[in-house]
Amino acid sequence: MYMQYKSFVYLPIAFFLLLGGGILACYGIGRSNGRHLDEFPYISDTGVSGPERCLFTLVMGFGALFGFSIIHCYYKYVIVHGKQSGHNRAAWYAGVFACVGLTFVGSFQWDVLLVPHLIGAGATVLGAAVYSWLVVVLSWKQLVPHVHGKVIVWVRAVLAVLITVGTLLFGIGLAVSLKHEGPYRMISIISEWICVYSIIIFISTLSLDLHNVIVFKTTVVLADEISVGTTTKAPSQAAEVTANV
Repeated sequence: MYMQYKSFVYLPIAFFLLLGGGILACYGIGRSNGRHLDEFPYISDTGVSGPERCLFTLVMGFGALFGFSIIHCYYKYVIVHGKQSGHNRAAWYAGVFACVGLTFVGSFQWDVLLVPHLIGAGATVLGAAVYSWLVVVLSWKQLVPHVHGKVIVWVRAVLAVLITVGTLLFGIGLAVSLKHEGPYRMISIISEWICVYSIIIFISTLSLDLHNVIVFKTTVVLADEISVGTTTKAPSQAAEVTANV
């Protein structure tokens, strides 16, 4: 059974527009209703009050769905272009971990359920930081120069540094600001925004890889068979390659 697509390049682009634009939309709606006027907010603060609260939940939920789709397609794509590796498996798990965390962020607003919200936020940024570095390694080891040049690897490495540093400053600043007054809160807020938009841009760069994918094949085995396989095929591949889910 085949599902034909012109290109998978639209998944990362849709993720960028949905998550990046959705967060800004929540912030804009809040400001238009007289909120966030005194201080620049945490991203989570943009989804506390209505009506942006509803939009925030939708943005995070669909963002997690699109993110998982991109991560899984990239996982299969790396297998087709090279071979399965521990780095690729670890990247898949880290990416899924981040997506699950994102659903917690959207589902549990901090003003109602703070602990699940913080767990989700931590899972999202930590999972994304690990995922970004693993993708940098995969890009350098398996996809250069067959898929793209070294420039995109360096761009991803810079974004991975921003994600990592932003995650550390966000966590430290948040923890310190809860106990002490001072500039720590604003440092944490700025670090969070830099971290999150670095993640969004990083995921968007995967469109440079996924634009080569033209076929996504799903094989369903019925009766007493229990295996389900998925194949991602790129134009450069002469033979069909099957990778187990």
